[in-house]
Amino acid sequence: MKLQVFWTGLEYTCRLLGIATAAVLIGVGTETFLRGRFKSLAFYLLGGAAVDAKVYRSHHLCV
Repeated sequence: MKLQVFWTGLEYTCRLLGIATAAVLIGVGTETFLRGRFKSLAFYLLGGAAVDAKVYRSHHLCV
């Protein structure tokens, strides 16, 4: 029983960190894009956020 609580806590911690990571990537990617100097970096950051969200969604559907 203690292990189940541990793994559930770890799972929700990872989900929260994944959402926070995606939010940071979206924020920084959007600001970088709007400044207009490093558009390739902006697309890289926004693409990373999309991949992070896709991985979260696919894992969430499996659970």
